[in-house]
Amino acid sequence: MFPERLEDRLVLSTFTVTNTNASGAGSLPAEVALANAATDEAIVQFDSTVFATHQTITLTGTLTLDHASEPKIPISILGPTAGVTIAGGGSGSDFSVITVTSDTQQAAIKGDSASGPITITDGNLTGSTESGAGIDDFGDLVLDNVAITNNTSAGSGGGVEVSGGPDIFTSNPGAALLAADTTFSGNKAAAAGGGVDMEGSGALIVNSTFSGNTAGTNGGAIENGPMLVPTFVVPLNLGVVNDTISGNTATVFGGGIDNGNGGILGILNAVVAGNTVAAGGSGADVDSGGSSGIYSGSSHDVIGSADGLQGSGITDGSNSNVVGHPALLAPLGDYGGANASGTVSTGSGDLQTFALLPGSPAINDAFVLANLTADATAAATTIQAGTQLPLPSLNGSTFPYEQGTVILIGSEQILVTGVSGSAQSGYTLTVTRGVNGTTAAAHSSGDPIVLPDERGVFAASNAVGAFQTQGFNVTAKATPQSTAVSTAFANALGVTVTANDPNA
Repeated sequence: MFPERLEDRLVLSTFTVTNTNASGAGSLPAEVALANAATDEAIVQFDSTVFATHQTITLTGTLTLDHASEPKIPISILGPTAGVTIAGGGSGSDFSVITVTSDTQQAAIKGDSASGPITITDGNLTGSTESGAGIDDFGDLVLDNVAITNNTSAGSGGGVEVSGGPDIFTSNPGAALLAADTTFSGNKAAAAGGGVDMEGSGALIVNSTFSGNTAGTNGGAIENGPMLVPTFVVPLNLGVVNDTISGNTATVFGGGIDNGNGGILGILNAVVAGNTVAAGGSGADVDSGGSSGIYSGSSHDVIGSADGLQGSGITDGSNSNVVGHPALLAPLGDYGGANASGTVSTGSGDLQTFALLPGSPAINDAFVLANLTADATAAATTIQAGTQLPLPSLNGSTFPYEQGTVILIGSEQILVTGVSGSAQSGYTLTVTRGVNGTTAAAHSSGDPIVLPDERGVFAASNAVGAFQTQGFNVTAKATPQSTAVSTAFANALGVTVTANDPNA
């Protein structure tokens, strides 16, 4: 999850979508056009009555985010609680659903929660030189609780194309995508990058799922191209963290991820398994691009096939990596989600995940991404926190902490109401203690901070990938009896225990 930067705002303008029309007053394109022209921070939101239930807006042309007048001031589309679908024209059309211009350095598209994502679908591009059927991104873009589904490009980037861009990774042009709690599914590219294609850019993709994406050449889920500049503030241009990538297909290299043409890939706490390449191809799950293409700190991963990892340093048993063993994933499905209040729902059907089956090597294999950096009393309203990820300074983001969401320390749930700082200097979190029926308690420096998974659900065990396992205990409460009783029943007696995921 990636937040907006709040502390420096002076003025905020909101623009409300009041209908599902493709044009005219109150339509999404009209309100985005007004937001583009704003000279202060602009938020496009949706009328709570009109969008009280899930609605679909079918566009007749590309929706463009272009905050050129104030490129460093955020412009955001914030979805309604019920979610909303933004659709292109499908197979009979020739346009991307959304484009982010190079003048837009802090754009965000955010669904309300795992149960109400923004779905971007039915983008279609017919030219072999075109790219980014779902989203064509030239700027700095944050995706959070978004489903990128069923987009098709005759060129590259079926779901998202990331082409250069300004400054997400501070002082390093070319890094343009931060995606969290996002599902990329059913996207197709005739060339590279069925889900995401990166050219001269960088990205951090966290708590996200890739499934059913197809590339005609390389990178069924993700194609990682070269960095735009030779040196970076961190030793990678693509970070794949707590993601699950399965069921994707490429023809030549990297059914899951292809790391080619000088890209540097870091994989941490990720499941990449069950992907395929055509006969004669390389890297069913990951094609690493050799020893120079992999960040040396890649660890705690479950990768199904060793093919394509030769020389990468990622081997079975190294850095807590599991390579060449079945990942044991349940089918892609809707396993429920939660919002900041702790309310769990069954989801919209778009933000789907792969649950972990019993015995999966991904269970209890992850390393802790976040931790306290100072002691915190039970009464403290600010706490000091850090991250163990190799992160650069991210424009407009305080990842891995987000204002308005809940973190877990021990058994206490804590609402984050404000965030300041950076990955390098550490974070100060302004918090409300003991929310969702939990009790505030004292915590010590170094204590792990548990972040919610893609569904907004906390883990009962620290699992690899976008889906965190949950469990429960069943305890007999009846008093034991010693008197034998013989009773005949017409039907056999039984008990049914129902959980909200297949791991319990």
